Amino acid sequence: MKSKTILNDFLNLIPIIALMVYFTGFKNTLNIFYELLKSINLVMTQLCNESILTFVFKYLITFPIVGLLLAWIGSPRGRAGHYIGKVFYFVVGYVVAFALDLIAKFVL
Repeated sequence: MKSKTILNDFLNLIPIIALMVYFTGFKNTLNIFYELLKSINLVMTQLCNESILTFVFKYLITFPIVGLLLAWIGSPRGRAGHYIGKVFYFVVGYVVAFALDLIAKFVL
């Protein structure tokens, strides 16, 4: 159900973006969205101490990396594997968050 809501919201944005492009031009529309992303990033860093990129992409990047690391080392199943996975998730999560925050500082 949630995917239908997201799709509906996205489809409702298309006419708004089309009107913005028609009246302001493509370059100015991109500038408006860039400024919007910069302001959202500023608010996110003030409230949550993490950038918008980290908030959106950290878990999508961290889970596959941890899964590959666990498969690569042949992590045991059960309680030991659970603790090893938590340690890897903690370490890899901080590295990914640091990289995404660094990218956000340069881009946004």
